[in-house]
Amino acid sequence: EVRPKPRKVSVYESELLDWQPPTAIVRCRVSAGTYVRALARDLGTSLGTVATLASLVRTKVGRFTLEDATALDALDATSLTERLAPVEVALSWMPRVAVSPVQAQQLRQGKVVCEPAGPTSSGIDGLALAQTEDHRFLAIVVSNDAKLRTERVIYAD
Repeated sequence: EVRPKPRKVSVYESELLDWQPPTAIVRCRVSAGTYVRALARDLGTSLGTVATLASLVRTKVGRFTLEDATALDALDATSLTERLAPVEVALSWMPRVAVSPVQAQQLRQGKVVCEPAGPTSSGIDGLALAQTEDHRFLAIVVSNDAKLRTERVIYAD
């Protein structure tokens, strides 16, 4: 039996849109990290029954909405290029960590960086966006215990 670790999440809004037993259509606005399938399971348990998801439509992630989306089959090379968001827009929700040129090189090489250069690194625990001193985006990093570890390189000279 698999028992996932409990995690703290927030359900900001939950609305019953339709109820045709045994099917319910629900709209939820939840925090990052919320497993909506687990939410359905837990709702069923609290009602003394079982519940599962038949479908899930994500209508918003960060600043990106379903209304702004484009179907994959509607994209070609030109329209894809026009629709791509710059890194600073796509990852605007992530905290920033300034790194020195030496630390930037270490991150490009997959090394762990101790004591990041800038004051922006204090208090960050989790994913962050490392940027060079001239504000170019370098990598998505995991920040904890005053150390940075590369998760994905975004820019490399």
